[in-house]
Amino acid sequence: MFSRVSRTRIAGALILFSGLVFQSPASAASAQIKAVRYWQSPESTRVVFDLSGPVRYALSQNGQNLSLELPDAGTALSVASVPVTSDLISKVRTETVGGGLRVVLELKRPARPKAFVLKPYQQYGDRLVVDLYDAAQTSAPASHPAPAAPATGQRDIVIAIDAGHGGDDPGAIGPKGSQEKDVTLAIAKRLAEGFNQRKGMKAVLVRTGDYFIPLARRPELAREKKADMFISVHADGFNDKRARGSSVWTLSGRRARSEMGRWLENSENASDLIGGTEVVSLDDKDKVLAEVLLDLSMTHSMSASYDVGKDVLKRLGKFSPLHKREVQQASFKVLTSPDIPSILVETAFISNPTEEKLLKSPAHQDKLVEAIVAGVHGYMLRRPPPGAEYALKGGMPEAPALASAPQVAVAPAPPVAQATALPLSGQAVTQAVEPPRQPLVASPPPAKPARPLYLNTIASSLEYAKRKAGAVPAKPAAASAKTVAARHKVRTGESLSLIAARYKVSLAELRNENRIAGDVVRIGQVLVIPN
Repeated sequence: MFSRVSRTRIAGALILFSGLVFQSPASAASAQIKAVRYWQSPESTRVVFDLSGPVRYALSQNGQNLSLELPDAGTALSVASVPVTSDLISKVRTETVGGGLRVVLELKRPARPKAFVLKPYQQYGDRLVVDLYDAAQTSAPASHPAPAAPATGQRDIVIAIDAGHGGDDPGAIGPKGSQEKDVTLAIAKRLAEGFNQRKGMKAVLVRTGDYFIPLARRPELAREKKADMFISVHADGFNDKRARGSSVWTLSGRRARSEMGRWLENSENASDLIGGTEVVSLDDKDKVLAEVLLDLSMTHSMSASYDVGKDVLKRLGKFSPLHKREVQQASFKVLTSPDIPSILVETAFISNPTEEKLLKSPAHQDKLVEAIVAGVHGYMLRRPPPGAEYALKGGMPEAPALASAPQVAVAPAPPVAQATALPLSGQAVTQAVEPPRQPLVASPPPAKPARPLYLNTIASSLEYAKRKAGAVPAKPAAASAKTVAARHKVRTGESLSLIAARYKVSLAELRNENRIAGDVVRIGQVLVIPN
């Protein structure tokens, strides 16, 4: 019925078909589970399956049992024999299903699972990751009331300290095998102790152990703790071992603009209070007004970040080489909080053999802590958050005793005329006043009390926003008090947001004054700085 050629073709097709359908489990399991790692954080448990290759997977849940179907995988180890270091998982077991594998996680209580695969990166190969969020913690959002202030109106300044990386993300690795995640956690803990030793300051750790926290979640945790400042601690790495030195980074303007858009689109974020205090909420404002208010908050945050970054960098440079002598800017996701001044400190290069050794030295870590604490403390003395000024000044080092002060000659001064202001009439009466005897040494000029940028500009910005929206007529040009304060020539490494932060003006004002649509400026370009 069939020709010889037809019979040969049919036989070949049957052999090929049987090879596809009835392949052995060994050939079907193209990827093997090589290791299992557990990481537990206060909010979740992460399970990482290290694989020999990519896999397909399906996730299902039956009560408190979670199943992972891996049709193309096998296992090269006894998964059940790996100790489970999680208070959420009671047992992990495997089952062979057809030519594949099923992994079952037996949970102690309900959890919300999330699974995804990761491609090879650095020392890791393919991975299958399962994040388990404790339902008891995530079912109802916790309220975070503002910390109660004492009767005098004082409160502690809260500093959130973020140790970079963690868990299955080791960060940079030094020549001797030191991992960035361990170094940053050690420094962060010492840094918290340093802040807590200052009266009027309180430190909170974003990461307290060896576990991973998503980058976007880190500033959220700082906000939940009502932080006044956010410091992310890192140790740099580079392929050239000669690279060395510390650097301080803040958020770039382009990233700031994208974060503003995200916040305006997110109804939950829009209901948060701007500036860290109960001054203005965005949830009842129109889009134009909300954009201006958020721009004010972001501008204040970036300006404060730049200022405190300068103080910290200056202190670091007194005992350690600086990799960058100016505060740098980049689109770090961990610095995207619009209402909390945030800096990222690259303490040193862990890829440099000498600095790797220093980073592990407790004595060097103490020097880093001293520099960072002193820089932040100096900034906070000039621009304390509302309600915290007196508490912080109480944490200043005590002045030396008078007995130890050097003796100085005192000269008499003639009487001078002094004007005494009358509070109601506004007039003044001139009278002779005998001044006290003064030492013949130059006294430093009294420090001018810094005014919080956000609080001082909020009223004028509300008016500006309403005019822009057409709610009220614009003021005539003659009544405008706006004057040109300075001109700035753009130099290498500068961005529009950095210039705005340096002169303490908003990005919107700087763009409007110079008719700039985006964030790009040219080297040598001269910008007009609005007053």
